[in-house]
Amino acid sequence: MITEIAALHVKAGQGAEFERAFAEAATIIAAQPGYMAHSLHKHSESAGNYLLQVEWESIGHLKPTESQRFQ
Repeated sequence: MITEIAALHVKAGQGAEFERAFAEAATIIAAQPGYMAHSLHKHSESAGNYLLQVEWESIGHLKPTESQRFQ
């Protein structure tokens, strides 16, 4: 298993919009070959900061952004 971690920063006041958009993007991520699980964590003390964790079966599956649907 491979864990991909991304620190994401969202502009002030756009957190709710980001979370809605991510909910849609999450379905695309989940449909990628090798996908196992993901979690999105909102920083409790720093507004606009998120941590995305995605688990993949192998390093060979770590290419979710190459999907035409994801772009």
